[in-house]
Amino acid sequence: MIKHIVLWQYTDEVRRTKAEEVTAALRSRFEDLPGKIDGLTRIELGRNYKDGPYDIVLYCEFTTREAEAAYQVHPLHVAIKELSAPWVTGRAAIDYEV
Repeated sequence: MIKHIVLWQYTDEVRRTKAEEVTAALRSRFEDLPGKIDGLTRIELGRNYKDGPYDIVLYCEFTTREAEAAYQVHPLHVAIKELSAPWVTGRAAIDYEV
């Protein structure tokens, strides 16, 4: 099993004016992906409720490394990345196998 974790920082404007709205929009899009992308078995998106450098986290589980690689270029995922680009200023990610 592959676990893929991504942390994002919102822009200052998003933090000040629409963090809840943006988080809800991203959550609904990401949580719609299981069953539409082969090998994606679980996905969650949550907002950090404490102070810190990152505002949201995405947690995904995949059956194989190949499934995670295919997810990265899948049109449904690419569309979400394009949608979120103006809202995000920083990103960190890690992938590991268990």
